[in-house]
Amino acid sequence: MLKILKASAGSGKTYKLALEYIRLVVSSDRADAYRHILAVTFTNKATDEMKRRILKELAVLAEDPEVSPYYKELLAVADKETLQRRASAQLSGILHDYSSFAVSTIDRFFQQTLRAFSREIGQYASYQVQLDRKALVDESVDRVLDSLTEEDKTLLDWLTRGVKEDLESGRGLSLEGRLQEVGESLQTLPDGRLDFPRERLETLHKHCRQLQEEFPLQVEEAAKKVLEVLKDHGITPAESNGGFLKALYNYLEPEPRAQVKDLTSAFRGKAADSSKWFAKSRDALRLEMEGSLEGPLDAFCALFDQPYKEYLTARVIQGQLYSLGVAEELRQAFVQIQKEKNVLSLEDSNTILHGIIDGTETPFIYEKLGVRFEDFLLDEFQDTSRIQWENFSPLLHNADASGFASLVVGDVKQSIYRWRGSDWDLLGSRLQKEFGLSDQEVEKLDQNFRTCRTIVDFNNRFFGFAAEQLDRALGGPVVSPLYADVDQHPCFKDPHPGWVEVRFTEDQMEEVLSTLRDLQEQGAQWGDVAILVRDNRSGADIAARLIQEEIPVVSDDSLFVKTSVTVRRLVSQMSLCDKPDNPEKPSVAAFLAGSLDVQIPEHFHSLTDLAEALLRDLREADPSRFQAEVPYIQSFMDYLQDWVATGGNNLGAFLRAWEDADPKIASPRTESSVRIMTVHKAKGLEFPFVIFPFAEKVGLYKNTQKWCGCGEDVFYVDLGSGSARTLFDGDYLEENRLQAVDNINVFYVAMTRPKYGLKVIAAPPSQTFLKALSGGEVSSWGNLANLLYAFVGGSAFQAGEPYPFRSLEREQEDAEVLETGYPSYPAGTGNRLRFSPEAADYFGEDGSFGPEASRRIRGNVLHRILSDVLVPEDIPAAVEAAVRRGELPSALREETLALLRERLHSVAGRGWFAPHAKVRCEGAILSPEGGEYRPDRVILFPDGSVDIVDYKFGAPEAGYRRQVERYKALYRKMGYAPVRGFLWYFQEKAGGEIVEV
Repeated sequence: MLKILKASAGSGKTYKLALEYIRLVVSSDRADAYRHILAVTFTNKATDEMKRRILKELAVLAEDPEVSPYYKELLAVADKETLQRRASAQLSGILHDYSSFAVSTIDRFFQQTLRAFSREIGQYASYQVQLDRKALVDESVDRVLDSLTEEDKTLLDWLTRGVKEDLESGRGLSLEGRLQEVGESLQTLPDGRLDFPRERLETLHKHCRQLQEEFPLQVEEAAKKVLEVLKDHGITPAESNGGFLKALYNYLEPEPRAQVKDLTSAFRGKAADSSKWFAKSRDALRLEMEGSLEGPLDAFCALFDQPYKEYLTARVIQGQLYSLGVAEELRQAFVQIQKEKNVLSLEDSNTILHGIIDGTETPFIYEKLGVRFEDFLLDEFQDTSRIQWENFSPLLHNADASGFASLVVGDVKQSIYRWRGSDWDLLGSRLQKEFGLSDQEVEKLDQNFRTCRTIVDFNNRFFGFAAEQLDRALGGPVVSPLYADVDQHPCFKDPHPGWVEVRFTEDQMEEVLSTLRDLQEQGAQWGDVAILVRDNRSGADIAARLIQEEIPVVSDDSLFVKTSVTVRRLVSQMSLCDKPDNPEKPSVAAFLAGSLDVQIPEHFHSLTDLAEALLRDLREADPSRFQAEVPYIQSFMDYLQDWVATGGNNLGAFLRAWEDADPKIASPRTESSVRIMTVHKAKGLEFPFVIFPFAEKVGLYKNTQKWCGCGEDVFYVDLGSGSARTLFDGDYLEENRLQAVDNINVFYVAMTRPKYGLKVIAAPPSQTFLKALSGGEVSSWGNLANLLYAFVGGSAFQAGEPYPFRSLEREQEDAEVLETGYPSYPAGTGNRLRFSPEAADYFGEDGSFGPEASRRIRGNVLHRILSDVLVPEDIPAAVEAAVRRGELPSALREETLALLRERLHSVAGRGWFAPHAKVRCEGAILSPEGGEYRPDRVILFPDGSVDIVDYKFGAPEAGYRRQVERYKALYRKMGYAPVRGFLWYFQEKAGGEIVEV
């Protein structure tokens, strides 16, 4: 059975989720009941909170059930002794089998499922998830453009024409930018619509161009006919009512490519009513013109209906047709890069999984994980995307049909992630309809356990008012149905009424500072205050001002790794390694290296080794700063390791990637600093006091780009106010409706975070708005702050009482602060561990180790070196590479060089290492049976003959001959003749022993 729980802010959602999980495990006699429950959240923080709550309450129930707040509700499931026994058993099972404690984020669960199908989707099981899709898109654009040659005439011609089109239209040279835009937009392309044949686009382009050329001429012709009628009657346009017909002159002699302006509503109103053509004092002119002016004037105005929509639509889509024609190439390049790097974009994961699940039996898809979930708990369901739901839906339907329990929890009023794909309509209505649930079967939590009553009452009234006003502006019941459950009953344990203040002021920054000073006088600590902002720019401005006033602050900006001085020094020194200093033009990086006594390594095994070496010098140069910035340094090294895993050890490429990277450290918990964060980051959190400045920045509509259908085609359209006069008007109106909900939800989330006090600060409304408000004729609210102004009725509002923070009982932290360092040791000092699975003969009795102690290990190392040698001149580089990899001790460098030179010299007459020989080193051969074989070295001579050489470093064995015979047989089947085979025993007498097979 499916249950839907609509939980407003502060209504005890986590409490209910944990209760349902515990109810499920203690109502079962199965010792592994927890293995069959899947609880899904949307953030790591929420996952951690739910796990903690479940484990804590199970421990309480196992120890003393009557102490648990869940005790009375769980008595309906089992008696006290049974509860205690089952809770103890489930807790023990979870702790001893923690990996099966399935409480995770939805992304992690889908990734776990998708990895089971890594082979089917063409990825290795070890693929990594790439969060930065933009970097992959940029690389795919570069690859498409870099791969263009004169042979690619079709694509080259297509792109060239696109560039010319942009230049002729005044859009500038923006080929790469347009392709990047298309590449990123493909993520949100509707299913099955990645089909933009150039023939079709070419036809559309011609049609669009024709429309843009013909429509202005049609308008001009229609305007001339109206003017001719006026001229025939000896009347000038200036004599019309208010001279409105003078606007016809604007449509004569249109400029090439200039947009035809729309008719004003005043022109349309007068043109449609003959009584308004002329002033009443000139009614005789109207009588004279009636019967002759209506036709031409109506024909002129008719052009600004459907024909004008088509004309504007043509202007909208023409600029992107050439970019869409490269969509398939961009997609192929994107997929190829993912395979090469063994990564998968997070945004693509849901789509791929959806393709696997579609039309397939649910148990097969998810049982491949090796688990069988029966009961499901879904948290924050309003943030679920449609495709995520379609991936999850079969599970819930299967559970429902099997009689198991599922709980879906969410709140449409807190859906603020639509830009990330969330679809609040799933919780709003679709889920209920899909499972056939009546309104009575949907439970609504209408109590607030988080916030003082004054704040709760204020929010109840304001959001009811705002929803009603927005519905009037949108022309229908859009917001009110979603806010029907906004009224909450305050049930906060603290009896204090709390405090709400609203202030409209020109100097919002000073108001923030004033509020902080007042709070400090009331006994509040800096950590009690959170300042919530709409965008990062506002947060950065506030943080800078607070720092200037010496108020401690933690903000998103202060958490960026690039703000660390040590990290910036490190990157500077890495850039110096990439491009050494020119003594004639000394660089800042070189000066910094000298001043800090940083030694630039001449050789390094990897980028990680390079960074570690530089960090050790930076630590010695400035130990106090280094210690203070350890979290930033660790975060940088994490980023470096992740990048190396997919990008390799290319220093220049890493430095280019770092320019666009923006990693952050985890947000610390602190009671000594004011927290500044965006409303989106604050979702799910609570704070003693919230200041919400720059509230006017929460607008009601912002131009956005999205895929819109037009006939059988889709286009990536910039939905602005101008879209209302195109064939995309329906998409524009729908986006308007959705953004109204998005933005009132942002306000709701911000104003429901506080526990004891709320301060909203905004700029004063415009005079135009104030005039419309006083006249009771507000047609457009513009932003949520205007709605708040209308609600409170002025520039200042206060309610309740300031909270006495000095009386607040605070939890005492017993844990000691752990000072973390950053230990780093150079290779060869003995402080590093190097693990080897082949340790049986790694150490010699004489104290030697590795290649010195083991003939087998040394043979493996020599084998690897020889695979990199085509000609004798390659020997030094191949040996040096083995030393850098740590495979060959530096002490054996010279000895190995001498051995290899001597061995290769001894076979010079055979032509195996000749400069012009065609050689395959460890090239794979597929047998007809499907087996794979890799001879060490195959030499293809010009006369068609083949020599196959297999290196051996131990004693001769009979199996070696059979191995080479197999290689020879395979090459004969491929048509080579004659084919000779050789075993070359390297470690024997001088020159080695060569045995022909």
